[in-house]
Amino acid sequence: MIPITFEIKHLMGFQLDMVEYPLLTSHLKWVRKGIDALEQYWPSLLGYLSRQQVLARLSTHPVIIQVYGRRGRKSVRRAFALWMRKERGKNLVFMILEAMIIPFTGFLAILPGPNIFFYVPGLLLYFHYTAWRGLRRAEKAELDLKIEYVGKNRQEVRGQGREAGRQS
Repeated sequence: MIPITFEIKHLMGFQLDMVEYPLLTSHLKWVRKGIDALEQYWPSLLGYLSRQQVLARLSTHPVIIQVYGRRGRKSVRRAFALWMRKERGKNLVFMILEAMIIPFTGFLAILPGPNIFFYVPGLLLYFHYTAWRGLRRAEKAELDLKIEYVGKNRQEVRGQGREAGRQS
């Protein structure tokens, strides 16, 4: 499986970003056409849907967390668990809003052409539901989690500062 890489720049503010993840794909021709159209006309939505798909299958992928600065593994795991809980809550709120919007899009079906006003909230509802369910499953499962420390930690910086002070 392709590893998913998260980056934590600040633990207290939960500044956690998904840096590397697999993009949305499908073996079905008509779905592939839709993905190609999104890639051409609306790449930010394609990236968002790809991240939601990754969250839906988070427990099956190896997860790499890159941490800037020196934090304990326990605090990084706790921050990641809190981030997953926060994402699950956001997905629940989005699902409720989309479920409330979908009945009103039926009135727009009288317009000629495809009913994109129904398809888009329906598609988002599906992706948010699968991500919510996948995050719930990942919270209960033991994730394949690897923590990597990026950059210099505080102790190395302090040690170099002391040595520079002695030399001058």
